[in-house]
Amino acid sequence: MSDTSQDDWAEEMAPPPKKKGLPGWLLFCGGGCLIFMVLAVIGGFLLFGVVKDAVNPEIQWASLEQEIEIDARPNEMRIMGGGGLAGTRTWMLSRDGGFMVTIIRNSNADASEREALFGGGKGADVNLGVTESKTIGSGEIMVQGRMLDFVNMTTTSGGHSQAMRMVDITPEGDAGMTVIQVVATRMSKAGDTIGDDVIREILKPFVIGPDREIYVPDGPHPQEGQKSFDAEKTFGNIERDADRPKLEKLPEEPAPEEDSKGDE
Repeated sequence: MSDTSQDDWAEEMAPPPKKKGLPGWLLFCGGGCLIFMVLAVIGGFLLFGVVKDAVNPEIQWASLEQEIEIDARPNEMRIMGGGGLAGTRTWMLSRDGGFMVTIIRNSNADASEREALFGGGKGADVNLGVTESKTIGSGEIMVQGRMLDFVNMTTTSGGHSQAMRMVDITPEGDAGMTVIQVVATRMSKAGDTIGDDVIREILKPFVIGPDREIYVPDGPHPQEGQKSFDAEKTFGNIERDADRPKLEKLPEEPAPEEDSKGDE
């Protein structure tokens, strides 16, 4: 056998290169969202078991209420569905004003995972080829008397960008991690962010901190008694509001000062 053939044979027998592991936050957030998306797609064809439950608003609202304390189901939000895997549960909702909201609860997370996501680094960044999410800033927001960590991100797919903010709403003293992810459904420009007031408004029905007013809905919830996915009821108002809050721009960084000293 020639040297060339031996080299070819060795290449064929060599183990495949080790794939780069996905960021932990993707398994925490993106993985949970993916579970729901798969269930939602096949839910129209398979009408049994977990798939049927995943797109049943009544079941998913009840599931969310068991994990997160809320005053009442907000009329401005409609649940699309939910799912869970290995200690992580995810609920996806549409929100009037042009926002999609994902709530993720990971009972197995620890302080290091929260630090990786909200510690000011790039722990939330991910590139899957067809879509990419980049951190463009982080900070804290006061909500109901509590300071919450957040990360501003831009998600890009197919040349289009959307503003996204992830906020740590984990109850104080809780050993796990609870995150709310808010995405603007309309396209955005580089540097666009979802403002603090939008986040506070979305979180009004949720019990986050001690300084709050009890949320009282202005009527029955649009999904009351609904036991299957209904696109019109779920997305009916998401893009129709005339008073949609505008996205904010990140403050521009000052230009570096030129060195005025001459050569000595």
